Amino acid sequence: MKVSKGLPGYVSEQKKRRLVRTIFLFALVFAVFGLGLYLNGGDRKNVFSIIAAVLCIPAAMSATGMIVLWTLHPSIHSIQPKAEAYSDRVKLLYELYITTRGKSLLLDVVALFPDRILAYASAENASAAKPELESYLKMQTSGLIPDLEVEIENDAQRFLQRLSILTSSEEQEDMEIVEELAGILLALSM
Repeated sequence: MKVSKGLPGYVSEQKKRRLVRTIFLFALVFAVFGLGLYLNGGDRKNVFSIIAAVLCIPAAMSATGMIVLWTLHPSIHSIQPKAEAYSDRVKLLYELYITTRGKSLLLDVVALFPDRILAYASAENASAAKPELESYLKMQTSGLIPDLEVEIENDAQRFLQRLSILTSSEEQEDMEIVEELAGILLALSM
């Protein structure tokens, strides 16, 4: 069963899928190259060698994505049940890997409000990447919500306290904007 982006377990499921895809693509490269050698009596100067070289591009891209995913270790298991208690009042997304030019960060849990993004990142580099990612997310969503506030917390208790305060004080009246915001975040993540 495929786990959709934004749901718990997405990263671990994608690790497996991309491993299988990478192995298949490289096997295809070697099969095409081997077929060319076989059909041309061991001479590698043939059209099959060119096809195999071109097939290396998607195989290498798949390997790159696989390696990036294997470095991610989401830790939502301790915070997910506590965050799910607010799921009837707020849109929650899980395991979003956002990259900018200089920084990248795995957001374990993201809570979406009509005027705010509240995220929790457990990674060690969260505090260093936080300012750049916050401004990047503001810039990417400025067409939809010009005065959007973005908060990335790297402390689980502080995230849950902030989530509790925001869900009790704000009413989710404009769910259409929240769904569009979720679409933007899902498009931005790996």
